Amino acid sequence: MSRGRGRGGRGFTFNLESIGIGKGEQLPAPSLAPPPLYPSLPVKPEPIIPGDNDNYNYLHDVKQSLISSFRSSKYFVVPPKVKTTVQRYSDKFDAANTLTTSSDLDSLDWRLFPEELKPTKKIRKTKSVKTLGPDDVDQLLKKMEELEETGEKSPKSEKDESEPEGEIDSDEGEKDEEEIEEDTDYARNYFDNGEGFLEDNSDDNLDEGPVY
Repeated sequence: MSRGRGRGGRGFTFNLESIGIGKGEQLPAPSLAPPPLYPSLPVKPEPIIPGDNDNYNYLHDVKQSLISSFRSSKYFVVPPKVKTTVQRYSDKFDAANTLTTSSDLDSLDWRLFPEELKPTKKIRKTKSVKTLGPDDVDQLLKKMEELEETGEKSPKSEKDESEPEGEIDSDEGEKDEEEIEEDTDYARNYFDNGEGFLEDNSDDNLDEGPVY
């Protein structure tokens, strides 16, 4: 017994009827010849140039003249090209990149355009300057006279007046001394080369040593 493993199986893993081969039929023999260069088409295309060449040429000329008249018109709008990283020499002579001048805009018939497309000049709004009348001048003069008489004092000057003069002078003197010490601290020379170390009159000569 094979114990369920089975020996062999079907000859094909797909259905032959799905590809048009019935039961008992043999597979077609392999073709060893190359395929034809120009196989026959089931549907033939129309000829490029029809039989009536005169009529075709006339229609072609009319179409070309219509396209050229559209492109030469001032109302022909060409979308601007996107600027590339590489600038080519031919871009200078491209009509699409040339900007429209004011003379081209003036020569257009603006009656054929809607109001939204007509060019308009933006008028800047100027701020109105307020002129002083005689009453305003009198009020300003009165205020100036009052300020001269009263003499408004700043809070700093009032604080200075409240402090006695002696304390102010002492504080300023101490601050000046501290600033001078801080500024000249690094300018002092603390270097000692040790030349007077063994001299008799020096304070550093504490122990008597041999004399050479």
